[in-house]
Amino acid sequence: MLSFMTVGSILFALTNNIIIFYVAAIFIGISFVGTMSFNFFYISKKLENKFINFATSVILVGGNIGVILTPVVLTKIPEALHLEKNIQLHFFHNYSSNASFYIS
Repeated sequence: MLSFMTVGSILFALTNNIIIFYVAAIFIGISFVGTMSFNFFYISKKLENKFINFATSVILVGGNIGVILTPVVLTKIPEALHLEKNIQLHFFHNYSSNASFYIS
């Protein structure tokens, strides 16, 4: 699951192809769901009953913090490496200009 998150995050941050962008988003989603499910399963099997509620709360808070920080990190890495100047989203640019032409 960690490999899906790693590959998905790298592709998500560095791609300029819309199809690869969607594939990266799917990889990230699969890894998050799989990892969280495994964590809850692991907690239920390894901890005593009196610790399960606290451990589940800690995992949920940690997961939510990760969800909040992921977009921040993924936008700061290309900015720090000066990659934002090289990325051009031709797909969005072409269709947004065509859409504005059809609207007017």
